[in-house]
Amino acid sequence: MWGMAADLREPGFVYFSADVLKDKSLDEAKATMLKVLDDLSTTPFTEEEVNRAKARILKMWKCCSRIQSAWASR
Repeated sequence: MWGMAADLREPGFVYFSADVLKDKSLDEAKATMLKVLDDLSTTPFTEEEVNRAKARILKMWKCCSRIQSAWASR
């Protein structure tokens, strides 16, 4: 399962997806995904989840900054 939110000036959309093996139930995967999304409004993120997300975003930002700097110096 993964998700993506577009960087838009105004509120936009979020896209969620899940890969389901052929021998697994698509209906069960859909029900699980919808339950997790519904529970987000009442179940706060843990500190560990927030820290993990921050670290991933920071790593991606640093990587992109290095790439942009390399292109700018050409």
